[in-house]
Amino acid sequence: MNDTPGEDPHDWHHCADLPARRVWNELAFESLCLEHLPQIKQKLGISGVSSEESVWSSPGNEELGISAAQIDLLIKRSDRIISLCEIKYSTEAFVIDKAVDLALRNKISAFKTQTKTKKSVQLILLTTHGVKKNLYSRIAQNQVTLDDLFRP
Repeated sequence: MNDTPGEDPHDWHHCADLPARRVWNELAFESLCLEHLPQIKQKLGISGVSSEESVWSSPGNEELGISAAQIDLLIKRSDRIISLCEIKYSTEAFVIDKAVDLALRNKISAFKTQTKTKKSVQLILLTTHGVKKNLYSRIAQNQVTLDDLFRP
């Protein structure tokens, strides 16, 4: 392997799993999702529903027992449903394990508590290759994949 950056024909492959590359992949995928809101709404079957999209975060409140939380994409719909979209990059089907399940439940709880919303809240997962079906995968009411972003 050549020590000079850019001269190794396999350079991309060798650095693909470095932490900095994973962060870049995650941010790039998140950006891609935010640029394809019409396709996301189409996949969710809400193309004709008026909505406002944003991100949401809460610093939390230890005194009230509320953990800090961030929602990657929030879709406030005119049909009184709020879609909390979690964006996850993965090189294969995304696996929701116990820790991820708890983190997602914390986000939902923090959002409901902080906003005091009376609207219905649903969790949507936006992933590169879908969600692997397991004991925890039912937490998501719907999912959108990378392929869905490029459908006409």
